Amino acid sequence: TEGTPATAEAPTALCLEEHCRLRRQVVVSAGLQQMALSIYRALKSRIYSIWRLFASRGEFRSFAYDGRFFWAVRDRGRHRSASLLMLYDGAGRMQRAFSVWPEASVTSLNSFHSGLWVVDREHDRVHRCYMADTLQPVAGGPLVCGSHPGYLPAGTSRTANIHDLCLLYVGGVGSQRAHRYDVDQLKPLVGYLSPQGDVQDIFMDGFLMLAQYSPLLNGRTFSPDLRGQPSRQRDWSALFDEYFHPQCNLMALDGCAGDIARQLNLTVAGCKLKVILAIPTPDRRCLDWDERGRSLAESQNRVAAVAWAMLELLGRWRKVGFRWLELAGFYYMDEQGGYDDPVLQAFPGLCRQNGLSSFAIPGLTSTGMTEFTRAGFDGVALQSSQAFRKSLGRPPRYWLKCAGRIAREFGMGMEVELPYNVHETAGQKVVRDYLGMARIQGWAGAFKAYFQSYDLICQLASSSDPGCRALYDELYRFSRCSRTADGPSQTQPVDNQPVDWHQDFKLAGAERAFRLNIEGNPGGLELTHLDLRFTTATDGY
Repeated sequence: TEGTPATAEAPTALCLEEHCRLRRQVVVSAGLQQMALSIYRALKSRIYSIWRLFASRGEFRSFAYDGRFFWAVRDRGRHRSASLLMLYDGAGRMQRAFSVWPEASVTSLNSFHSGLWVVDREHDRVHRCYMADTLQPVAGGPLVCGSHPGYLPAGTSRTANIHDLCLLYVGGVGSQRAHRYDVDQLKPLVGYLSPQGDVQDIFMDGFLMLAQYSPLLNGRTFSPDLRGQPSRQRDWSALFDEYFHPQCNLMALDGCAGDIARQLNLTVAGCKLKVILAIPTPDRRCLDWDERGRSLAESQNRVAAVAWAMLELLGRWRKVGFRWLELAGFYYMDEQGGYDDPVLQAFPGLCRQNGLSSFAIPGLTSTGMTEFTRAGFDGVALQSSQAFRKSLGRPPRYWLKCAGRIAREFGMGMEVELPYNVHETAGQKVVRDYLGMARIQGWAGAFKAYFQSYDLICQLASSSDPGCRALYDELYRFSRCSRTADGPSQTQPVDNQPVDWHQDFKLAGAERAFRLNIEGNPGGLELTHLDLRFTTATDGY
């Protein structure tokens, strides 16, 4: 369970019940090919334990549940490789079995991301395996107990010195109009404003300009993970025209930064904003990208399209010569990611060739959310979608907790998402869930991106509702967490959080035990009250 203020939420009643029984099968139904491979590996490693093909022998050592299947390891402890990994469905029926490779001595299992992680403490390794594998270690790394890469620090070369990155959506709003930013819309983002509208400080120091739909209002999309027809080169050019609109967007951002700098008596060096421009992700469905027959079904053409876009934007940027803006990098639009995507793999290198950084914001539901860091992207922030996904049957802030752990394990930052109903009390509570979990998990001082639709933060700043205005102030104070004297990765202290927790156990036998996990909170845990009541079928409490 998770530490939460008792006044904020009602006590959570949990019930542990038997889900299924794993059925003992005499012979593993792994197929002739699987059995032949197991025998071959046993002979090659001089281990002649044919009994490993029988699942009914030995004891269960470790379990993992991935939401659909149960994973279990059974062995008799006679040899480190004499173990069997088994896959069961929700009813306890065995689906497959894998004879463990001698290189992977199974200590424990953990379902993580889209695969199974096998912890091998004998060799200090972690093996990542998939359902289609025979448990050959396809990816591994040294296992250091209690260590992980940590969240992506803010304000470093990895993030092009950006601490807080605000998303600005331009381009088509469906097929109705093109959205553009003027100075008034940008002022509460670039600067922190008092309720009277006076500039008191710098707020966001990085801005990502991106678009989902073509400003030509034809419904074409700039990413394959969006619904709609794929965009073409003329849609890309129209988007770049929007970026460099003579009165709006980048031009307005430059003017806004200059106005705020003059009000705060800051020099250009002290108020230069970092800008990231989104590059549309070429869609393999587009068979005539340049209207001259160039098909994006071919990977080399997709990579060439991205390279062309980068050079086009660089040429336009140099031609304008902004005073208060600095081009920091390019953004990869597709949130899914894939280890075999040649465009994703080439993107960071193309950015480096132009002296710029690469950025991405994958989602928690992305199948390849961790591929961006492995591909060499510089600034990656993970979006939990806590503001838009229901947590039915799950603990409060469940998606935030999952995203925070994955981001920490893979060296990513995090995204703060404002829901569309942020003007209501329920929406404001969702935003405060982000801010609270950031402090509990330790990413308050890390690199952060902010989704605010088109202008939700601006609406909070100008609202006459005290609750909306207070949330704007809280977001500003939250942005200061990465700019303290103690460094960008400082973990912010958390106030004492009383936990009112109720657990109802339904277990057979005399043993009664539970584990209480307070996520990421430094310091001690003080148990002030414990009320144990035991119920049997006959004698009540």
